[in-house]
Amino acid sequence: MSHVEFTIAIPVFNEESILLDNISRLCRYVKSLGDYEILIGSNGSTDRTSELAHNLATVNPRIRAFEIPERKVGRIFRIFLEQARSDLLISLDMDLSTELEFIPRALELLKEHDMVIGSKKMGVQSRSLIRKMGSSLYIYCARNLLHLAAEDYSMGGKAYRVALFKNFLSALGNDTTYVVNCIYLAQLHKARIVEIPVSCQDFRQSKFNLAREAYDKYSHLIWLCWQHHCAKRRSYKTEVGTELGITRSGTS
Repeated sequence: MSHVEFTIAIPVFNEESILLDNISRLCRYVKSLGDYEILIGSNGSTDRTSELAHNLATVNPRIRAFEIPERKVGRIFRIFLEQARSDLLISLDMDLSTELEFIPRALELLKEHDMVIGSKKMGVQSRSLIRKMGSSLYIYCARNLLHLAAEDYSMGGKAYRVALFKNFLSALGNDTTYVVNCIYLAQLHKARIVEIPVSCQDFRQSKFNLAREAYDKYSHLIWLCWQHHCAKRRSYKTEVGTELGITRSGTS
C-alpha cells in the first residue's frame, strides 16, 4: 500500500494480554470506513508485546509494527508522523478506552480541521476519582498558564493532519507532554482545532509512575509557559522597535 485514506496509531507498553484481541476488534470496526493502516509502536516493552505486534504485521499487510528500547511515547508519536502513509492520523490507546465511534467522527472533521481533540471532560468518563481530579487540575493549570482552549491532553482519542504536525517534529519532545506541545503549537500557528465530547471507560491501573508523571508534566508546563512569555516579549520588542524605526545589526 503506497497510500491509505487514514492511519491508526497506537503506542504500546507491555500490552501482551490485550493486544491481539483489541487489534482484531479494531480491524473489524474500521474495515468499513475505508482504506486504512494500523501502526503499533512499542516503547520499552519488556514482555511479548513487540513480538506479537510483529507477528500481526507478518500476516496482515495493513499492520506495521516497530519498537524503541526506551519508554519515550513522544518519540513514538514522532515516528508515527514520519511513517504514516496517510495525511489523516488517529491516535488511540491500546485498551481502546475511548469509544471507537470517535474514529469516523474524527475522519469527517479532519476534512475541515487540522486537529480533532476527543475530550473526556466534555463527554462521559468512567475513571477513578483520583485520576479525574488529577486530570482536572492539570487541565486548569494548562488552560490558564498557556491560554489553551482544549480540555483534554491525554494521548488517546486525538486526530491530526500529518502534514501540519510534521513541521513541529523537533519541538514535540519525547514524553507524554507531546500532546500539550501539539495543541500549543497548533493554536500558536492558528491551525483549525475542534474539540468534541467522547465516552471513555478506563479503570486499569496506570502503567506510569503517577508521581513521576506529575512532576514531569508540571515541570514541562512551567518551562513551556516561560518559553511562551519569553517569545511574547521578544515579539513585543520587535513590534515596538519597528514602530519606532529602530533596527538592529551586529554592531551597536
